[in-house]
Amino acid sequence: MRRLLLWLFGLGVVVLAVGLTARDLAAAAAFDPLRSVATTAREVALTFEVSRGQTAVSEVLQTLGPAHATFFVTGVWARGHADLVRRMLAAGDEVESLGNRPVALDRYPETVVREELAAGVAALVALGVRPRFLRPPAGRYDPTLLRLAAADNLRLCLWDVDGLDWASPGADAVVTRVLAGARPGAIIRLQADDRSSDTVPALVAILRGLAAEGLAPVTLSRLAAS
Repeated sequence: MRRLLLWLFGLGVVVLAVGLTARDLAAAAAFDPLRSVATTAREVALTFEVSRGQTAVSEVLQTLGPAHATFFVTGVWARGHADLVRRMLAAGDEVESLGNRPVALDRYPETVVREELAAGVAALVALGVRPRFLRPPAGRYDPTLLRLAAADNLRLCLWDVDGLDWASPGADAVVTRVLAGARPGAIIRLQADDRSSDTVPALVAILRGLAAEGLAPVTLSRLAAS
């Protein structure tokens, strides 16, 4: 919330001028996005975003082995890949919401945002999953999205370590970024999307590096509860 207020004041924005209400700001204060977890447990959350394809997801699931992760999936993707959602759950992984479509929700009016959130949740509920976390596509959000997510009992989840595999910098660069930022309580952002060719090669080395540091990959819910 402090970041939000500093951002608003830094731009010289008057709250009423941009249509932010008192309940928007109250929701922002009470439901600030989760970026990391303060914990002494030597655990991290590996989180993967999924909106397209199925090859990368299958390879990520196979590579994870006994390690656990959290997959943020769009509703559109989940409807078309129910078998992979079930495979995630059967492996003991967690499935959460990436909205309904991979669109920046802070660009749309409230009515559209409501529809997007509801459709994303409904797609997972139809598969037996009630999401607890929402990752806004590209990490973009505003106070209105915070309020609407809170009304749906969804906590926004961002990250404090971004592998940048979506930019295809090369697997070695992804590994270096992730392991440099990994520490107890870190939330690591990666992709499980067919457009991100560096993810699977990097994941093998990331898992090896985390093990060497005594850091166990766990689901987001477990990390948040520690």
